[in-house]
Amino acid sequence: MAFSFTKGYEDYAKFPMHYLRITQSYNSGNHIDHWKETNYKDYPIDIAGMDGGRDYLYAPVDMKITALNGIGNPNISNKIFLESVNPVKTPAFGTTKIFMTAVHFEDSDIAKFGLKVGKIIKAGEKICLEGQETANANHIHFTCGIGSSTKSIQNNRGKWVTKGTCKKPEEIFYIDKNFTMIENNAGLNFKNLPVLKENDKEESNNNKFLNALNKITASAKDIISKKNKS
Repeated sequence: MAFSFTKGYEDYAKFPMHYLRITQSYNSGNHIDHWKETNYKDYPIDIAGMDGGRDYLYAPVDMKITALNGIGNPNISNKIFLESVNPVKTPAFGTTKIFMTAVHFEDSDIAKFGLKVGKIIKAGEKICLEGQETANANHIHFTCGIGSSTKSIQNNRGKWVTKGTCKKPEEIFYIDKNFTMIENNAGLNFKNLPVLKENDKEESNNNKFLNALNKITASAKDIISKKNKS
């Protein structure tokens, strides 16, 4: 089955898998120790695709890789950190920059998807696959928040959590029904993308134009700077 994000919602944060199947919520099991009565907290969900295979994780908007941890080390879980290139619209926090992290992808995904710090992954492009590196079954241990994050930190309950302003996934991501099918939301109340009014569509087009103009301006400044140095 072919999927694609709905046009006109380029500046909305959308859930980044084709199937939303949560195998463990932040409200259950050892995930509770990630946030309840802790000094550092995140709200992880374990997400799997349609079945026990390896489904893709996609960029929900244009994302930049800010850190890669654990690669090649069997004692540390592989973890990728990404942040949005531009501020995006979220269900709970208005328009802001967001970040997300994914854990348990395989070492082989580094070469397969050309993952490296600084790489820009465009909205809808593949980031990695589910994996079971340091895990017992294929899935992605997923966290997210507002702002940026590049590190993990151990909290006072002994859990390694994402350091930053972490938020619940349903507060950051909308569901795009043209892209994501809900198999099991584990009781989390994700919102669907809102119906756009004409002025919203115009604002979205203006934002795309301004983002493109900013990129051209930055590129021109870089060329001038290099010429001046030479």
